[in-house]
Amino acid sequence: MNNQFGTLKNKVLACLVEAYSNNDKEQMKSIISLLKENKDYRELYVFYEEVEGKYFANEDDARQYVNEVIPLLEDKVKNTRSFLPKLNAELPDVEFVTTPLYEEIDVLLAKKRINNIDRKISAQENLIKHLTTPKKEPVIAEDTRVVTNEPLLFATLTNIFNGSFENQLDEEQKTRLKTIMSMSTNEIEENVNELQETILDKVSTLLVEDSNPDLTSKLKLVKEEVENITHTRFNLVKLETLKDGLD
Repeated sequence: MNNQFGTLKNKVLACLVEAYSNNDKEQMKSIISLLKENKDYRELYVFYEEVEGKYFANEDDARQYVNEVIPLLEDKVKNTRSFLPKLNAELPDVEFVTTPLYEEIDVLLAKKRINNIDRKISAQENLIKHLTTPKKEPVIAEDTRVVTNEPLLFATLTNIFNGSFENQLDEEQKTRLKTIMSMSTNEIEENVNELQETILDKVSTLLVEDSNPDLTSKLKLVKEEVENITHTRFNLVKLETLKDGLD
């Protein structure tokens, strides 16, 4: 087992799925406590999660994005080098899938050496290809508990990245979480489209009815984000949460 970021990210998710499936709250809290220790790790985690659904219609824009973001990520990687082995050592042993996209990003963020320049060039081109591919397919393992499961991250770990995690999911939330985790790509897309339409209608109505400049500004930001959101499980949960907040 190596200490590459992408590999460990998948291991973290697998451990959380395992703990959630077993209703092992102590294990979940233990993992969450560990993740809180390194802010740069959390920010890298969010990047790897979000880049799965990121899309650029123009290759030049995708290339510029990669050229801009990689140096920023490299700085964060430096601040996680001592943390990753610790994280790996303290996580329980579980089976998990690897993600080719994460492996490519790991290569891009590795220290530059004479013998890996060609691999870095190839990884960059593969990342750009991913960013310019409109429809992203989730990685699904034979064990349905080990799925690209952004909702688990969002629903049970949202507050990790805000520095707090106190409340467990209620039964209704658990049922909804399991439903989202079992959805097909087409079902995710249909649900995201439906929620986008509902939320945009609601926001448009509020913009007409409310003259508060601060609220208007916030609603415009919400509208822009919803219009440009990608079709992932993570974003489906975000939209459901946003809809509940607007109702």
